[in-house]
Amino acid sequence: AKEAAGEGDDKSTSLPELTSDCHHTGGQELCYPCHQRARRNIPISYEVEKQRAELELEKTLCQYQIHKDNEYYEQEARYALRDKELSKEVADTNLELAE
Repeated sequence: AKEAAGEGDDKSTSLPELTSDCHHTGGQELCYPCHQRARRNIPISYEVEKQRAELELEKTLCQYQIHKDNEYYEQEARYALRDKELSKEVADTNLELAE
């Protein structure tokens, strides 16, 4: 009864249409070269490569930040040493003047 009422046609609408972009055959099935091309045309996801590149970039940025931090701490250590030496010179000068 369903098939007679046209409700059984759902199967035909869910199947992919057999027409293609092949203009060599006038909208019918694919010609042989287009069929071969469609068979070889496998979609490729670059997600793995993209994630790998992002991870490598993140590593490089972390290494750069560590390098910059180390430079900063070395510079701060040089400044602290210079300040200590200047303070010692001032203390020595004050001792000489006090005597």
